[in-house]
Amino acid sequence: LFGLAQTRSPGSALSRLELDARDVIAHLGRRTPPNPKLIFLAIDSDSVGLDAETDLKELFGIEDNTTPEGRALSLMSQQWPWPRSVYALILDRLFSAGAKTVVFDLTFPTSSEDDESFRMALERYGDRVVIGSNFTDSASIGSSGINAELTMPATTLIPRGEMPDNRVGYVNFWPDPDGVIRETRFHTGFAQFLGAPRIEGEPSYSSLAAQALRKYGRPELVPSDFASRAFRFTAGAQAFRPRSIFEIFVPENSS
Repeated sequence: LFGLAQTRSPGSALSRLELDARDVIAHLGRRTPPNPKLIFLAIDSDSVGLDAETDLKELFGIEDNTTPEGRALSLMSQQWPWPRSVYALILDRLFSAGAKTVVFDLTFPTSSEDDESFRMALERYGDRVVIGSNFTDSASIGSSGINAELTMPATTLIPRGEMPDNRVGYVNFWPDPDGVIRETRFHTGFAQFLGAPRIEGEPSYSSLAAQALRKYGRPELVPSDFASRAFRFTAGAQAFRPRSIFEIFVPENSS
C-alpha cells in the first residue's frame, strides 16, 4: 500500500486506504513506555483563574507578595495574558528545582512593556530553554500567489540575527488530506512549507522538538534530513498527565 500510494491523488480511494492502514498500525502497534523525566505543565483554567484573596491568602496562606512564590501567584491572579515577568519566574523556579530543559509551546510574537525580565531569563538560561515560532501562509493581495512567513518571538525577547536562534523552534504540524495530523518534520524551509520541492541552499529551520532534544543533550536523536516521520505514541490513556503550572509556586505545607 505504501509503495503504490506514491502515485495517489489526494482524496482518492487509494489515498484513503493508505491513511486507514496507517491509522490501524498506529492504533495496534507497539507503543513506547512513558518517560518519567518528561513533565507537562499546563496553563489551564485553574492557573489563569487564581483569586488573590481566596486562593493566595486563604488557601495557600501567602501574605507576602515580595517572595518569588507570592510575586508569581499574585501576577498570575491579576490578569490574563500574564505579564512576561511570570515566565521569567517560571524559568527560575524550574531550573532551581533541577529541570534540565524547559520548553514553552508558546510563541510570544508581540512586544510588551514587561519583556525585560523574560528576555534576561532567556539569555541566562539560553542553553537550556526553547520557545516557539510559527509558519503561516496567506494569499498575496491582488494575486493568486501564496506567501509564507515565519512569525518569530518579539525582538524585545529574541533579537534577530543572521542565523536562526537555537532558542527558537517552530510549532507547526502538517495534516494529511483528511485533516488528521499523523507525522512531524524536524526541519523545514519556506518552499517545503508551501508544498514545493526543497530549494538547495535555502535557510532551514528546526522544530520545537528538535531544539529541545539538542538542549537536553541528545542531538543524535534529531534526524538530519527534511523528511516527515510518523508519530510513535506513548502507552497509556494519560501518559503525560498535565499539571497546573501555578502549582510549582504553591508552598508544600499549604492546604
